[in-house]
Amino acid sequence: LVLPLTKYMVDYIDCRFLSIELILDRYEGLKVPNTAIKEKEVYKLPASFVTGSDNESSLDKVLMPITGDDGTASVETISLTIYKTEDDDGDKKIDYYYVDTDIQNYGSQLKEPDTNKIMELSDLETQKIKGVYFANEGIAEFMMVSIVKIGDEFTIVKNNEEIREYDNIVMDASSVTENQTIY
Repeated sequence: LVLPLTKYMVDYIDCRFLSIELILDRYEGLKVPNTAIKEKEVYKLPASFVTGSDNESSLDKVLMPITGDDGTASVETISLTIYKTEDDDGDKKIDYYYVDTDIQNYGSQLKEPDTNKIMELSDLETQKIKGVYFANEGIAEFMMVSIVKIGDEFTIVKNNEEIREYDNIVMDASSVTENQTIY
């Protein structure tokens, strides 16, 4: 190998042979054990069903028709756990929200705020996302991660606003459940 140098030649002028390492693939991110990665099923919810409350600017709620034990019908506002959003057509407008399936604990239907259209939860598409359990505040909280590279023992995940250096994560995701108190 002939390596022409324009700088730092003085550092290597007295060396006849050098040992070098060629790095062909370089990945940047946070290194987490493969055992910390958990797969979770979420609903792919059309954006037209997501609303906010009057005093909040964020969209993180859905309307759910509920029938009481006495037969009376009402509409409840349920808070969502949103893991990610999707823009299908590139217009920078959110088309889908990926939300936790725990909304099925409240009812089986969703009501669209503008048109009052009803959609069954069973009609929603489900997808699997990968994430880790945070333990920053003593409670196992699921957080979605973007995987850069998967190795034999470790996975490189993207360092972003959700997961950062020095965050506490559960090393073995199979040993905890979501919202479990960690001592």
